[in-house]
Amino acid sequence: MSGDNNSRKSKKVPIVAAIVTGIALAVAAGVIINATVPRNSFASDILHPPQSVTVTIPANASIPDSNPTFSPKEITVVLGVNSTVVWINHSNSPERVIGEDVNAPGDFGKIRSLIEAGGGTWAFTFTEEGTYNYLSDIHPWLKGTVIVKRS
Repeated sequence: MSGDNNSRKSKKVPIVAAIVTGIALAVAAGVIINATVPRNSFASDILHPPQSVTVTIPANASIPDSNPTFSPKEITVVLGVNSTVVWINHSNSPERVIGEDVNAPGDFGKIRSLIEAGGGTWAFTFTEEGTYNYLSDIHPWLKGTVIVKRS
C-alpha cells in the first residue's frame, strides 16, 4: 500500500506545481499590464473639486479710512461643488458676518456669528440659489456678496 500512496503523492506534485506556476504567471501578467496601460489624466481640481471658498477679513478692517474690504469682495459658488464659504479674520478685532436681508434663503440673514480676531474662522454652507449680500455689523463698511448658482 505504501507504493500506492507514493504514486498518488507523485501525481499531485506536478498538479500543484502547475497551479502555483499559473497563479504566478497571472500575477506577473497583471503587474505588467497595469504598469503599461495608458491612463487618462485629469487636473487635480477635477478629480478632487474644492469644497469651499475662502474670504479674508483684512488686518486693517477696523480702520474705515484705509478702505478695507472682504477679499474677495464678491464670490460665486456652485451648489454641491464649492458652496461652503469660510471667512478668516486677520483683523485685530472680532468681526461678525451677517446677511443684510434677514429673510435671505437658507437662513443666512439670521446668522450672527462672531469670528475671533487674529485668524479666527467661520463657515456657512449655502443650500439655495440666490445673491447674498453681507456685512460686518461691528465694522459696517466691510461688505461683500456671495452669488450662489446651480451647476
